[in-house]
Amino acid sequence: MNRHQLPPSTGPLAGGSATIRVLATDDRTLLRNALCLLLAREVDLTVVGRATDAGSAVALAATHRPDVVVLDVEMMGPDVVACVARLKAACPRTRVIVLAAPGDFTSARAVRAAGAACLPRKSTYDVLVRAIRGEAAALDAAPGNPGPTRTLIERPADLLTPREAEIMACVAQAMSNRQIGRRLTITEDTVKRHLRNVFRKLNVGSRIEAVNRLYGGAAGRLRGGSGSRPVPAELPG
Repeated sequence: MNRHQLPPSTGPLAGGSATIRVLATDDRTLLRNALCLLLAREVDLTVVGRATDAGSAVALAATHRPDVVVLDVEMMGPDVVACVARLKAACPRTRVIVLAAPGDFTSARAVRAAGAACLPRKSTYDVLVRAIRGEAAALDAAPGNPGPTRTLIERPADLLTPREAEIMACVAQAMSNRQIGRRLTITEDTVKRHLRNVFRKLNVGSRIEAVNRLYGGAAGRLRGGSGSRPVPAELPG
């Protein structure tokens, strides 16, 4: 038996018990093993395989017919969509959850279009387990059904806290850090700290890029009052 394989188990969704069969993939041994140990503690989940790359993921899926495959986008890189397609071809009934980097909206949309669910790689363990259970519950849905798992990183605004969203709304009105601080009754340093967090979450390097990411392509000059004003180019500090 391949050292990454675990003994097959019967699952509900194919054998009447209450077990959801999971295949975990990650090229980092420590994280992969830690995830599998955590999943094994769930009474309704059984880890049927551990894959280190796309080839082993597809091979193990074809052998063990998991209900859900958890796939790390960093391991796959630009080949993630091709890997999802290969998994779907090998196991049409299997649901796939892709863990993507926060702000990686391109991958999120691509894997969603390929029929997989998508979660941020920084999701909590509880969120991942709920996603696995939700996708397993959709196994008997019509082909092409996207399943219940929400694509948490497909909408940039979903990444922001309420305060960060308030600040970005002010940025979109071409307000400076000082003006934003006065509007929201916070210090300018606090505004800068929130903007740094926004830049990190959206994977951008400027206020204009952040506004473009959140509100579309009209960030060069934004409407305000009697005319249009450029977004201030000041950095978050």
